[in-house]
Amino acid sequence: MMDVITVSYETSDGLTKEVEFDIDAEELDLSRQKITSIDLSPLRDAKSLRVLNLAFNRMVAIDLTGLDGCSALEELVLTKNRIQQVDLRPLASCRSLRELNLGGNELTSIDLTPISKCPNFERLRLFGNGLSSISLEPLAK
Repeated sequence: MMDVITVSYETSDGLTKEVEFDIDAEELDLSRQKITSIDLSPLRDAKSLRVLNLAFNRMVAIDLTGLDGCSALEELVLTKNRIQQVDLRPLASCRSLRELNLGGNELTSIDLTPISKCPNFERLRLFGNGLSSISLEPLAK
């Protein structure tokens, strides 16, 4: 029997939905699902997950805590949501993280310090936010 991980989320239609995927899956694409909130805590067991795509949803906030166990995570896509704030600290343990895409949200500030713990990090996308200033100092190598 295949081990599965179940992720639940709320949609803008007021529905609670669940998606199951193989625990060894390398990619999870939940883009364009009208997600307003999602519980990422089950992803702690997704040790092979390389790409998580949550683009084009309707989230105002997201708790990334569940990603702290995703040691293989290389790319996190949160483009085109309505995210106003995000705590990146859980990503500090994602040692394989190469790309973070937060473009097209409603961020006014962001602390990039946790990303400095990711030795392979190379691409940050923040276009289309309300950032008046940003310190890239934590990313200086």
